[in-house]
Amino acid sequence: YDRLSETGIRQSAVLGEHLARLPVQFDAVYTGEMERQIHTAGQVIRLYRKKGLKLSDPITDAAFNEYDAHAVWEIQTEMMGKQGSEPLIAAFESDRSNTKLFQKLFAKVIARWISGEFDTPGVETWQSFKDRIATGLAGLNQNRRPSDTIALFSSGGVISVAVQQALDLSDTAAVELSWQIKNASVTRLTFNGTRI
Repeated sequence: YDRLSETGIRQSAVLGEHLARLPVQFDAVYTGEMERQIHTAGQVIRLYRKKGLKLSDPITDAAFNEYDAHAVWEIQTEMMGKQGSEPLIAAFESDRSNTKLFQKLFAKVIARWISGEFDTPGVETWQSFKDRIATGLAGLNQNRRPSDTIALFSSGGVISVAVQQALDLSDTAAVELSWQIKNASVTRLTFNGTRI
């Protein structure tokens, strides 16, 4: 789960080539602590340096880690199974290769998680996930100059929450946005020193 596939490695290289060709100069590079985030940043940095462009080593910050989808999945499907009210669980158990079925069930799992009604000790809540990202973004905003251009390599959930905070979106809209974020895509946010 926390590794770039061969496709992910190629996508990271294409992103690095694209950014270096523009060329976009970054004053700092940040990542979460996840291997796939660090590896993506590493691919981009490698391509920058190969083209003779300066790009600093990344600063890692756990604030930008993705939520633990496995833990959320396990606890929510277990609770749903005990309640016996979710026919999608049985259907998925009999056909685990059905990606459409998985996506339907995963959407229900995430809806339960963001509701806050099924929070479980030991599993990060949606609210604490959002708070963690807000703290990380506030740190970037306070510790960098407003004129800085920062690259942050993270994940879809983190990106959707950052956009949610910037645009004051609902939790449901943030999750719907996260389904649309593609690997190695670029989201551009502007900091003005006090807000995103």
